[in-house]
Amino acid sequence: MPIRQKLDGKERKLRAEAVQYGFASVRMEGLEPGPEAEAIANRFIKGELTHEEYHAEMRRLALDIARNGH
Repeated sequence: MPIRQKLDGKERKLRAEAVQYGFASVRMEGLEPGPEAEAIANRFIKGELTHEEYHAEMRRLALDIARNGH
């Protein structure tokens, strides 16, 4: 997917830190982010997804896992 937002290094760093924080929170709950969550996060960090799209994709994934299992 093409990069839709031109991000400077500072914004990419902030996004990466936010993702790491969120994944750490998930791990504290005893869960492990799967490869699909990591792929979505990487697209967000690279600027392929906006904040809104990132959250929508993660919600979609969480609902899919809740309905169908891992």
